[in-house]
Amino acid sequence: MKQQRTLYRLAALLALILLAGLSPAAQASPAPAGVADLRYLAQDGAEATAVAPQWEQGGRWLFLPASADLAALRLWFEGGEIQAAANGRAAAIASGQPFDLAGLFPQPPEDGRYTVTLTRGQETAELTIMKSAGVGSLYITSPDGAHDRAWVELDKDNKAAGGGVALLRPDGTQVYSGTLKNIKGRGNSTWHYPKRPYQIKLGEKIDLLETGDPGEAASTWVLLANYNDETLIHNSLTYDLAAELGLPYSPHSKPVDLYYDGQYRGSYLLCEKTEVAPGRVDIRDLEKEIEKANPDAGDFDLLETGAAASESGLTYQYVSGLALPEDISGGYLLELDMKERALEEKSWFRTTHGNYVVCKSPEYLPAEAVEYIGGLYQEFEDAVYNGGVHPVTGKAYSEYVDAESLAKCYLLMELSQDGDAFLSSTYFYKPAGEEKLYAGPVWDFDYTYGLFGSRDNGAALSSPEGLTAALNSRFAIKLLSIPAFQEEVQRVYREELYGLVTGIALGGAEGGGERLRPLAGYGAQCAASQEMNRVLWTQYLTGSYAQALEKFRDFLERRNDWLYAEVTGWTGEPLDTQRFVDVGEDQWYFDAVSFVERQGLFHGVSETRFDPRGVMSRAMAVTVLHRLAGTPEPAGAGSFLDVPQGAYYAEAVAWAQENRIIEGDGGGYFRPDRPVSREELVTMLYRWAQADQAPGGDAPAIPDRFADRGTVSDWARAAFGWAIDRKILLGRTETTLAPRQDILRCEAAAVFQRFAQGQGG
Repeated sequence: MKQQRTLYRLAALLALILLAGLSPAAQASPAPAGVADLRYLAQDGAEATAVAPQWEQGGRWLFLPASADLAALRLWFEGGEIQAAANGRAAAIASGQPFDLAGLFPQPPEDGRYTVTLTRGQETAELTIMKSAGVGSLYITSPDGAHDRAWVELDKDNKAAGGGVALLRPDGTQVYSGTLKNIKGRGNSTWHYPKRPYQIKLGEKIDLLETGDPGEAASTWVLLANYNDETLIHNSLTYDLAAELGLPYSPHSKPVDLYYDGQYRGSYLLCEKTEVAPGRVDIRDLEKEIEKANPDAGDFDLLETGAAASESGLTYQYVSGLALPEDISGGYLLELDMKERALEEKSWFRTTHGNYVVCKSPEYLPAEAVEYIGGLYQEFEDAVYNGGVHPVTGKAYSEYVDAESLAKCYLLMELSQDGDAFLSSTYFYKPAGEEKLYAGPVWDFDYTYGLFGSRDNGAALSSPEGLTAALNSRFAIKLLSIPAFQEEVQRVYREELYGLVTGIALGGAEGGGERLRPLAGYGAQCAASQEMNRVLWTQYLTGSYAQALEKFRDFLERRNDWLYAEVTGWTGEPLDTQRFVDVGEDQWYFDAVSFVERQGLFHGVSETRFDPRGVMSRAMAVTVLHRLAGTPEPAGAGSFLDVPQGAYYAEAVAWAQENRIIEGDGGGYFRPDRPVSREELVTMLYRWAQADQAPGGDAPAIPDRFADRGTVSDWARAAFGWAIDRKILLGRTETTLAPRQDILRCEAAAVFQRFAQGQGG
């Protein structure tokens, strides 16, 4: 970790050097004095809203908020006048005085990039200026140099206290300016992308989104990066669709241009946090009641946790030493989550069907409270797994959960092809005084609408046909085996959802509901902001933002039509989900096998058998990774003597060799038919991630709990540390890695699933 901090600090230092005009390129053509401290102030005299040039794509860029006036642009710097020239025209720039940048261009540049040559004396430098439109701008300043953005991004647990925050409307008028109580990173797999998501807490409660409802005032807000979504609107459109569908507590959001310590960081979605609070999930705050019942407990985070099991077989973790309030009936906010993430939380339970549920609120629960809410959820799940009726109480599933909210949440996850459905980011809440759960709020839709399964960040979207959420977890499979649930899903689609999608989301620009707008409206708002955003984050592959929007529109239209026909054709019979006779729904690897099969990564050994305990060859392992990468073409043929041209794996091996993902045996041979070991597969994934996906930095050490960590080959140690840290590899047992043993097909399926979802979700 110390080395990683050093790397980030060096990176931050390099960024400052580049900003000051001292990069190698700048040294060849020095910036004139005054360019190094050139800045734009979004509010006159307010250094907290300063925007400085930054070095991107080999040149200097200045990214201006929507409120900037290019015909009367004012820049501040030290020293005398600077001459700006473009297209044979020139203008003098005096610090703090307006000049007509737009006048240097006979026509506004189609790409929105105003490139000017700045001159003072004999020195010149180029600066490209871009301006946003349609969205507000958010300015965050760090409390000090030791707790700046680089420090916050070192670790998700790093919380910078203090600093300032200002939010301006697109016209430059102020929404808020005040103290930033703290800022920290957030997200699971999204945290590992270069464009980091954040959570901010203000010094006071305010309705940043200007909904007009005083109840929406809050101090905690999240900034979603939307790194995978080149349209930047998957989340906002789906949240608004959920609200229009009548799902309570659907998050409000709006796009903003983020400036962090004077540097433009891209287009973000300012969004309400999913939490129990007025204006959020507005139910009784049981966490506050627990705090009142324990005035002398001190810091709850320092309390010990314990583990227990109920008579029904529910296992759970709780916080020790807490007294119970009189009423523990609610409210609760629960999240279905993956095992590895759940185990990191304070209070959680595991159902007898193997599903992990985190108690998001209250976060610190005594044993009796976890057993109470876990028992209710367990009975709901038992009813679902028993065809819709509890095997002991005889109650229908709809007596444990609100059937309408569950059907609506399911449909939104299915419409969007949400690969996390009923696995992660799937919420339920329970109000006090009721013995029934409610599904929602919906959350996390950036890696959706054709991206889940595309494996290449949207260059070619996955098919709009086929069930995703329904076949992604055993819980969903069982849920859709209930005739009454199928009927409720059909009713909601026929009477509500289909019309909202076709009539509003895909409708004309003039239509709209209370919150939902036409897709074109969302796109028009974000277009200029997105063009600036893609200068920093160049993973996008669609030619233009207009083309990206059209691709999204086409996908949504075809997805909606296919899904409507599919859902309305259900007859009440269970869906056919048993693909392989040797992969039962009760096997730990069922979801992983379903994933790799559905994504076309690899298939069974026959039409009916997967052979989960079989081994995978080196050739097949490289082929799967090549498919996961989107099957890019290699620059040429590989050089291995035992890889004949025309072999099914030849192109994959050439690509992997070219990108230094694989090495031979030192004698020019690849050994394609040899079984791949666990350390070989993990190393392949690590090398590809380091070269193409993950940010830099040293890999963590292999945890001490693995007794055989000393048997890991030196060349695989970094890969194992990385894979374990990212929860891609869990170990063959709790205490063993078995690094040199052959990896089983079921294990490989799980590793590839975790890697793919971790890279994207």
